[in-house]
Amino acid sequence: MFNFFSANKLDIYIPFEEFTHLKGGPATFMLNLKNELQRNGIKPQTNMAKAKSIFFPVEFSLEKLEHFKARNGNIIQRLDGIYYPEKHGEEFVELNKDIKKIYKEFSSFVIFQSDYSKRQCEALFGVFSKHAIIHNGANKEIFFPKSTPLMELGAKTKFITTGNFRNIDMIEPVIMALDEIYQERDLELLVLGPFPNEALKKYLDREYVQYLGKTTDQHKIANFLRSADAFIYSHLNPPCPNSVIEAVSCGLPVIGFDSGSMNELCSFNTDLLAFVSDDIFQNYGQFDYKKLKEKLLLFMRSPREYIKSAVLNSHRYDVKNCVEEYLRVFDEVDK
Repeated sequence: MFNFFSANKLDIYIPFEEFTHLKGGPATFMLNLKNELQRNGIKPQTNMAKAKSIFFPVEFSLEKLEHFKARNGNIIQRLDGIYYPEKHGEEFVELNKDIKKIYKEFSSFVIFQSDYSKRQCEALFGVFSKHAIIHNGANKEIFFPKSTPLMELGAKTKFITTGNFRNIDMIEPVIMALDEIYQERDLELLVLGPFPNEALKKYLDREYVQYLGKTTDQHKIANFLRSADAFIYSHLNPPCPNSVIEAVSCGLPVIGFDSGSMNELCSFNTDLLAFVSDDIFQNYGQFDYKKLKEKLLLFMRSPREYIKSAVLNSHRYDVKNCVEEYLRVFDEVDK
């Protein structure tokens, strides 16, 4: 078998510098990809004009792509979530315009973050025959389970949720569910991540909530995750959230809504995911915090069972395997 990491040069241009100023999934992915390539001494082409292929997440300069395609260069587009009317209203068409144009007119190959991401894109853009599904990965030297999770269970249940808390669906259902449980159960909720929407900070004003602030330090994130018993994730239609990948890698059971790719990523504990609907594009009105409350209580009744299963599945999303799959695609497209 060909060892991709034995090659030290890739004839592909990856515009890492274009994504360093961004926040969120694409920026995190590009940083992980860059770090993993550097760790293995793999150097992509630095001159776009000399490259045989180009790879980027979501979208890139249409003018540059037009010139690249004109000289028969291969264009590899990575897609995660796209814009849709249930969340973005009538603006979804304009917001998707450049992404869709690249998808339908420029791309030679498309990589989807998840099967759910693929179904989203196919619903609005049409089927793309040359594609692959590659889940995100976490650095297993940083994100790994604590050594004795079952022995460290205490009388107080410690939950954690992480993310970039932009929208109400990411925090309100969690707090509403825990508000009711807290009246009868001893629990704590750690919240880690920025709140660019200041209005959402009101949900942190709870006796059981400990706000940890924001950090991009992966070691700190992993340590906070390992300090908890279970992870809560509430997000509308997530394509492949890094927060969940990191939590799974730290051996945490994931409790949340069966929305987006959650069922796909957390197939080992789907009974901890609250039913929402069978729609590809769900809306926030379908999130029932009482159903989330039921799943939280389900975990609290038998935490050892779920923690044991989570630890056994913590190996699933390794960034090394993720990058190797990307390299396999790059090699296939270049042939």
